[in-house]
Amino acid sequence: FKKINDEMEKQNFFERLGLSKKAKETEVKRAYLDLAKVLHPDKLLPETPPDLKALVTSAFEKVNQAYQTLSNQENLNMYLRELESGSAELVIKAEALTNEGKSALRRGEVKKAMACLEAAVKLTSPNVELRILLIWGKLKTPSMSTTHEHLGKIKEELSEIPPEDRHTALYYFIKGLYLKSNDELENARKSFEHAVSLDADLIEARRELNLLKHEFTVTRAKKNDLLNADLKDVVTMLFKKSK
Repeated sequence: FKKINDEMEKQNFFERLGLSKKAKETEVKRAYLDLAKVLHPDKLLPETPPDLKALVTSAFEKVNQAYQTLSNQENLNMYLRELESGSAELVIKAEALTNEGKSALRRGEVKKAMACLEAAVKLTSPNVELRILLIWGKLKTPSMSTTHEHLGKIKEELSEIPPEDRHTALYYFIKGLYLKSNDELENARKSFEHAVSLDADLIEARRELNLLKHEFTVTRAKKNDLLNADLKDVVTMLFKKSK
């Protein structure tokens, strides 16, 4: 009953009765009566401990409060307006946290960024940008970015982004980070290039692209040195044999 009270404290009146916002008056009454059969304090035995009585009474009062509001049309209309206003406020707070998290990611402050982004998720359903930023944060978190298990989860999260929402520089940048972490360097390069073509001001994508190009240059130079060294050894051996 303590758990029930704690959960009801966080719920709106519709959630307390297990109803949608489109519930009819008859559904509201039925839900209330079903809960009253279980939660009404009068159903407790005389020997019920006082602390349990207090919890049951508190839970029933929360249910009764919800019913009194939702069963009256005037109260219902007013409550719906309050919910809408509250939802809008939460969305605004979530957007502010998302922007703060994005700025922190761009500064390399991954821990702070993840705290902001995870707080935003708790306030409202995450939109596409928030989901992509969370993937960015995970890829920049050392404990998450390299293990096969976490990379598999990140791949799933990327695949869950709707196709119509993937045509952004941020998406291709994050995809490039994933491919780089998965050692698919050539595909990562293409993804970073596409991100830059969509937004030339996305400094992070340009930086990753330059790092990859440098890495390719170094690798190519090492291969050439190795090839030249091998040829030198072969020529040396041939001259030794000719002597």
